[in-house]
This record gives sequence, structure tokens and C-alpha cells, in this order.
Amino acid sequence: MTKTAIIGSTSFLASYLIAELENDNHELTLFSRQKRNEKHHFVPFSYPESIPNLDVFLEFDIVIFAAAGGVQSSKKYSLDEIYQLNAFLPITIANYLDANNFKGKFITFGSYFEIGAQESLRKFNEKEVALSDYDVPNHYCLSKRLLTRFVNDSLSKINHFHVILPSIYGKNENQNRLIPYLIERLEHKKELELTAGTQIRQFLHIKDVCSFIMILCNKNVENGIYNLASDTQNLVKDVVELIFKYFNKDHNNVLGKAKRQDESMQVILLDNKKAKDLGWKATISLEDGILDYFNK
Repeated sequence: MTKTAIIGSTSFLASYLIAELENDNHELTLFSRQKRNEKHHFVPFSYPESIPNLDVFLEFDIVIFAAAGGVQSSKKYSLDEIYQLNAFLPITIANYLDANNFKGKFITFGSYFEIGAQESLRKFNEKEVALSDYDVPNHYCLSKRLLTRFVNDSLSKINHFHVILPSIYGKNENQNRLIPYLIERLEHKKELELTAGTQIRQFLHIKDVCSFIMILCNKNVENGIYNLASDTQNLVKDVVELIFKYFNKDHNNVLGKAKRQDESMQVILLDNKKAKDLGWKATISLEDGILDYFNK
């Protein structure tokens, strides 16, 4: 049985990973602020109140760092929390594992928002994401960029896999994210505030993310950075239109009423060739993924 630790086990990503790993004969230990799963071992983890002794991670075959700070603007984090959770804590753990001859796998996550403000319709490969110096709009993007740069330039000898994620989505995600926000507002006939929706993005279902993590867990894979993304790209307003069609409503009169920081990043696209070379591909279309939100 594979002994696996998940740091930040109450996150959206971790909730789906737990289900996948349970079905793949993993003995799970969950690190988080609150115990929400009675089936698995639990260790309190929160910054700065409760950081376990790093020795505990040496006993695992796989350590997954799924904690993050500042992803949602609606939840307030201090600058210290944002940089610790998104960069310095995973770097500290990676260095500790390396110093203690860790033979397992360490998995962390980045975001394609690290690329920053640019408008060319090209897909960035892993090296280009890691070395991007385009302006970023907030500390979340900058902190994630620091971790990716560390992995790219790392002197560590451990098996460290760093996965750059696009816009991930799926049922039970944070209610302030685009798709559940739209659905909740339309279902309850509430006023909507949306940008013009001209940003070009890649949307990837959370289950397709998990299928790649399972490849990392189960196969002998070269360590380093891996971009994940679907082969399709969409205007944000395309997503809005799909959801409005489900409610038989016109979306055009609600666009352009709001401003968001990510509007400065008009085009953000990832080249997924490296992940696809491992046999991975996205299998859930945006249309099917959105329909799943309506399945009770």
C-alpha cells in the first residue's frame, strides 16, 4: 500500500484527489486546518499556527502539497500567508526532503496566471512559463511564479513534480468561481456583474487533473515541470453563453459590467505536449463538464 500525504486536504483539488487515491490502494494522511474525513489519518496543518515537524513527511512514499493562499479574492489572506503557502513552505519542504535523502515523490502546483500580461496567441511551454517576466496583477501570481522558478532552477535531487494548472473547474468548487457563481445567480434570479469576457483561457475539468496526478503517482516519470491543459481554448464569454443557454437566457446584456484584475492578462495558454507524451489527455469537454453541475 502506498503511503501518501496530502497537505491542504480540504482544498477543491485535494477533495477530488482523495477520492482517486482511495480507489488506488493509497493509505492517506490528511494535513489541514479541520478534520473533514473520518476515513483517513489526520494531522493539523495551518499557517502559522500549526506546522508539523517536517520529519513526518520522510515516512511517506508520496507527498502532495495542495495548499494555497489568495486564489479567491473573496477570502482574505495576509501577504505573509500568500507567500508562505504558495512558495516558501513548499520550497522549505522540498529542501528538507532533499537534505534527508527522500526517495519518494513530491508534487506541487503552479498556475498559468504566472505567465502574466501578454496578448500573443501562442502556447507557453514549461520553460517559458518558468522564465516569464510579463507583469502580473497580484501577489498570488507572483508567489506562484517564485515556486515555479525554484523548481525550474532547483539543485534538489528528489523526485519533485510541479504541475502548472490552467483554469480548473468542477462540481463542488468554490461558489465564487465563475461557473458556480453564474449558476447560483441565474437559478435565484439575482443580478449579475461580469466582465466583457474577452479573455482567452483554457478550462480543464478537475477529474482530468486527477488523471494526470495518478500517472505521476504510478509511473516512473522524469521529474520537473508539467503543463496541464485541454487542447481547446475559449473566450470567457463562451463559458457564460453556455450556462445562459441552459437557462434559456441571453447573456449579452450582462457582459462588461465588472472589472477584474485578470483582464490585464488577455491571453494565457499552455502547451501540453510534455504531459501528452506521457499518455495523458483531457477527456471531459467543457460542455459536459458544465452539465455535471446540474446533476444532483
